[in-house]
Amino acid sequence: MSVAKSVQWDFSKDEAQRQIVKMTMELEGLPALMERPVTVEQICANGFDERVIRTVLSALNRLESPAVEEVTPGHYQWVGEKTGQRDLHGFEMQRRWFHLKDAVRTGKPAGTLEPWFLDILTDAIRVSARELAPLVVDFVKTHIQTPDHGIDVGGSHGVFSETLLPLGHRMTILDLPFVVEKVRPTMTNVHFIGQDIVKQPLAATSDPFGFAIMVRFLHMLGPADMQALAKNIRPAMRQGAKIVVVDTMRGISPNADVFGVHMSLNTPYGNTYSVEDLEVAMGLRCLHVELLPQLGYAAAVFRIAE
Repeated sequence: MSVAKSVQWDFSKDEAQRQIVKMTMELEGLPALMERPVTVEQICANGFDERVIRTVLSALNRLESPAVEEVTPGHYQWVGEKTGQRDLHGFEMQRRWFHLKDAVRTGKPAGTLEPWFLDILTDAIRVSARELAPLVVDFVKTHIQTPDHGIDVGGSHGVFSETLLPLGHRMTILDLPFVVEKVRPTMTNVHFIGQDIVKQPLAATSDPFGFAIMVRFLHMLGPADMQALAKNIRPAMRQGAKIVVVDTMRGISPNADVFGVHMSLNTPYGNTYSVEDLEVAMGLRCLHVELLPQLGYAAAVFRIAE
């Protein structure tokens, strides 16, 4: 019995493969190495294999919009447009999924927040935060009806804090010191606290926070870290303060199971949690929760349990 075989190769697949080559090499830092014309030997001095690099350069040159050109004999330069940070972030996330076979045995993530990846992640999060911000503002407007002093935990990009300012709120952004130092010069209308809230408590203040927002943040933490976060933020919170959480939540968000695996591949302790999980880990009491169907996130408002 003979089986018919196609005699026509789908050459569009080749272009898709070239794009994979391009994004891989962008993540490996090739554009920076090739800002000026360089030889293959100079590229390989940075830890690349000569045989494979030559094949890669050839593929990058054959893209419909070439990324690399041989500008003079034996000298190559990156000339193409760089992939957008959001697409590059998505591609890196897909790459890490192929390490699931290792993570299920070791419990270790396929990658964490290396400095080169942090820039890509921050830019990608900033773009998607602008899409989510109107929903966050509407939710906060419903549940925090009086202008107040709020703290944006893990809100380095500042999108959510800035969108809450027109409501009359005074906002403070809390994030890791090196993250705060990077974004502080670009934002003058909010306050900043640079510290690791999981390891160091906030000091009591004469101007305590009436509410906190934690948008797409808690999924990066484990239960012990969330417990420490709740304990360390309390000294600076007013009695009866509310905590607004917008995140992928089990039992509400349709993709919480998949995103839980995603966090296993990208963080040492992260996961997705149910409302009950957050109440137990952080000593909170949920007042209201709903699905934001456009993006699949759950929005919940909690009160710190007395």
